[in-house]
Amino acid sequence: MLSMDIPTDQLPSKGLLYPFSTLAVSRLKFSQIMEYSADLSYCQNELSRFLVQLKHLILNLPAGREVSMYDAIALIAIRTYMSTSADLTNNIRIKYQCPIHNKKEVIEVDLRSIRFEDIDEELVRVDTFRLGGKSYRFRIPTVAEFVDVAEHFKTSLPMNDLLATKYIWILSMFKDIMDKDKRMEILSAVKNATADDDGILVLNTLYKKLSGAFQYLVAYCDQGGEKVMVKIPTVEPITQYFLDLPILSKLDGNFFTFK
Repeated sequence: MLSMDIPTDQLPSKGLLYPFSTLAVSRLKFSQIMEYSADLSYCQNELSRFLVQLKHLILNLPAGREVSMYDAIALIAIRTYMSTSADLTNNIRIKYQCPIHNKKEVIEVDLRSIRFEDIDEELVRVDTFRLGGKSYRFRIPTVAEFVDVAEHFKTSLPMNDLLATKYIWILSMFKDIMDKDKRMEILSAVKNATADDDGILVLNTLYKKLSGAFQYLVAYCDQGGEKVMVKIPTVEPITQYFLDLPILSKLDGNFFTFK
């Protein structure tokens, strides 16, 4: 299976955000994996890692620029795993900081366990929202729109890793954020939002609904002598996947000949 056509109505967005019905997703070649791994190794924070993932795993798909950010993590996971796994029902073995034994060790990820939340259809219907006494036009950004916002604003945001990423998610949902006459007004409105006019509540609600597709994945660790289930509420194993390439459980005759 070199590529697969994924029906957009099977993505977390349920196809509500697309003018087309299927999305072609291809496996990465070894050269692409090496380029992707090299770029990941230079990343110093969450935002830069996420942008590298979008560049190598989404934007180079035929319709990658039009992919909704609501579906981005799901498609990153699918393309990551299909590129090094014979089929998506396989379990894979990777190195990960096991939260049970509190050390980096080999764990087994169940590819069928990744859980995503379907989009709230009310979010799709939002046209404008109020912030600081003004109305702003809302959008669910595409990957291309998210990356454009990140590239423009990443140097003017807090140095804190998680805060910078959250700011980009929030700013990218403003339809007019790249309008040069409005971008600084929008940035100021976000930074100065208060509880007095429910600005904080509005921003957090939209942020959680927009970025909340990924729920968790399940892994198993047997390094302590018995198999223990670990629920991982982060996509870090997906990010690290090509830095710590999948591990064969043993060297057998399916892949090697021996002297």
